[in-house]
Amino acid sequence: MVMKPLGLELSTQQVAELRRRLKCRDLVPNERMRLDCVRLAAQGRTAPQIALILDKHVVTVRKALHRFLDGGFGALADAARPGRPPRWGREDLDALEAMLDEAAVRGEIWDAAGTGRVAAPRTRCRPRLLVAVSAAAPGRFPLEMHSGQHPAPGRPGPPGCRMGTTGGSAAVRLRSEVGIEDLYYLDECGFSPTLPTGYTWARTGTRVVVNREDTKNRRVNVLGALNDTGPEPELLWTTVEHRIDAATVLDFVCNHIARLPGGADRLSTSPVGFKRSRPCTIVLDNASINHADAFKGRREELAAIGVHLFYLPPRSPELNRIERIWRSVKYQDMPVRAYTTAKELHTAVDRALNRRAAALTPATAQILKIA
Repeated sequence: MVMKPLGLELSTQQVAELRRRLKCRDLVPNERMRLDCVRLAAQGRTAPQIALILDKHVVTVRKALHRFLDGGFGALADAARPGRPPRWGREDLDALEAMLDEAAVRGEIWDAAGTGRVAAPRTRCRPRLLVAVSAAAPGRFPLEMHSGQHPAPGRPGPPGCRMGTTGGSAAVRLRSEVGIEDLYYLDECGFSPTLPTGYTWARTGTRVVVNREDTKNRRVNVLGALNDTGPEPELLWTTVEHRIDAATVLDFVCNHIARLPGGADRLSTSPVGFKRSRPCTIVLDNASINHADAFKGRREELAAIGVHLFYLPPRSPELNRIERIWRSVKYQDMPVRAYTTAKELHTAVDRALNRRAAALTPATAQILKIA
């Protein structure tokens, strides 16, 4: 089968108009694609060849060329979308400009989640429309996406990026979903006064600067447990300024997961005389504190009160579902990236974890901050 060129010929005026349109900086992607179809067809290319060059379907190419043949350059623009277009008034633009300037001074980030959360109440606009301001008022309110620090080559990215299941934990999770037992994912996470930087919106020409604070005596360590299945999902956590060790994990499990009266001290009595109302399984990674004798050595005593330990396979943090909570809190829920005092960092961490706990199930979620 011989592919014949479309035989599209352009006049001198049309060639000049085509070049002018292709040089426009505010050209939308679909219109640029259609203009490229016209340009390649005028060079003698066939529709399948154009589709291969532009990585488009041949039907899309033919539709673009028919639009040009029927209506000229004016028919290549996108058709108007239904519904009322977004309306940006002067007050909205002034408010957004002021907020971006203030955020740049405070070192706050404006990612997709934070932008909608902060901008929508003050500008009376839908969160998704913030990215459309640049097109709505290009001369008045340009936006740029700035990138922050990135992991070094060969270093792992943020935790919780991949999720998976394993045979043993899947069976335990099924029993938790039907209400036979509770399933908790336990892990620790550290928050420094200067949090990792990512991406943020800022006005063109404005550079968002995040101050680097000293971490000495101002780091906040969090030990948390997530139960996101069953009839009563909950997120438990405690914040400490000292290093989390095996004794801290044991005390947290006895007091707040097992709810053993008297805590870890009573665990040494024989017999304990306590049994959890519903047995539970705690999923842990292979951190050294989880395998220390002060904690793992008490697993038989914990099993006697209805608390069982389940260790994940090595090098598989993505299987611990609480890692998603840590990632969301550290990279999205704390817009201020630098804190000058430990109290401010404590408050910000607690506020972010409270929001994540409330988002589990709004009707039944329990928000429990362990003092």
